[in-house]
Amino acid sequence: MASLLTCPVSGILLSCVLLLVPCAASAEKFPAGDGPVGFGPQSTTDKPEWQEQSPRLPDWPQADRLIELDVNTGGAPFRILVDPASISVGKDSVVRFTSVLVSSSGVWNVTYEGLHCGERLYRRLAYGSRERWHELPASGWLPLVNDGIGRYRYVLYNYFMCNPYAAQKDPGQIIQALHYPPRRILD
Repeated sequence: MASLLTCPVSGILLSCVLLLVPCAASAEKFPAGDGPVGFGPQSTTDKPEWQEQSPRLPDWPQADRLIELDVNTGGAPFRILVDPASISVGKDSVVRFTSVLVSSSGVWNVTYEGLHCGERLYRRLAYGSRERWHELPASGWLPLVNDGIGRYRYVLYNYFMCNPYAAQKDPGQIIQALHYPPRRILD
């Protein structure tokens, strides 16, 4: 035993073994897959699985109620308008709204959309033609973009409809902000 303690490598190995014995003994106290509090699968802070609410399609937008959003669309010849009557805030942290993109020739491109606040995603829920909605049930959630024609969603998300972590609490707050936009996005 004396020669084992005098050899540096053997001494290190013996020390490691002696340190692991209490760990092995304590592991026997917990069933497979469980561990002491703060460790193991039971201690994860997984959120419950997110469930999207079923949206209810809004009334068709009325031209005299639309609010124009002054946004740079990267040269795309569209005016961006939002229907305040369509804005809703869901318990699923999705703000839903109708956007109307008006081309330079006056043609309306109408979509009912959702912004998933906290996730920085959007989804087209329906498109409109001839004053009728056509649902898009298979459309997926897509990342926001900060350029081109899709920039309006980025602006709505960041300055009007969402804070970085959650949806605004009240459609009235969103409508008020649309009527009186923050100066920083207009400059």
